[in-house]
Amino acid sequence: MSRIRKGNPLSGLIIQPGRQLTFRQDGSVVGQVKFRTSSAGAENRIPATGSPHPDFSRAQCYNAVLLKSDNEIAEITCDYLGITRDPTTPVIEFVGNTGEEPIETHLDFVSKIGGTPDAPLNEAAFDEETGEFIGFPVDAPEDLGGVRGFLSPTSTVRVTFFTANDRWGLYELGEIASPPGNVPKPPGSRNWLKTNWSRRDFGNIYQITEEYTASGRRGWNRLIYST
Repeated sequence: MSRIRKGNPLSGLIIQPGRQLTFRQDGSVVGQVKFRTSSAGAENRIPATGSPHPDFSRAQCYNAVLLKSDNEIAEITCDYLGITRDPTTPVIEFVGNTGEEPIETHLDFVSKIGGTPDAPLNEAAFDEETGEFIGFPVDAPEDLGGVRGFLSPTSTVRVTFFTANDRWGLYELGEIASPPGNVPKPPGSRNWLKTNWSRRDFGNIYQITEEYTASGRRGWNRLIYST
């Protein structure tokens, strides 16, 4: 392949042969192009962030490395990123974890663990005026002495994708929402809550990472976490 020349080789950029583009399954495109130019003033000829790939204008430069040699020739290596659909297909990661909840919110608290103020179980103590659960004595049966909470299993799904929309998802945290992509709905009355969001900029293309946390059996409270 012959070199493609743009302008005077001493003052412009010479695109080097061997460049390639990778069209990935998620809809993103990555590539790299090497340029040669004279060392003098090479810093001023580095392709700007957001400038298009010479073969695929939807891929944009987001990073450049300048290397100067001893023969007054400089090499500029540019990295490109683009998308063929917006947003790209999310990369999905599932994470299981646990979080501590008050023992009185356990599904079996009334039937097996602590009972009610009128019919306490396992020596559970309740406030006489408010009926609020106070705790278990140190010598409570079933090894419940001093127990105030329990580990509730939960799941988090993390989705990562690319978009050209610089406003995507920035003000939507703390809302009940379904994750993008092929993420299954939690069973029963459970639902998803958007709990985390981050963005990495690659020129005018943005990598978005969102996290959604599954609720307990009763679902996230829709009066509190509006959609």
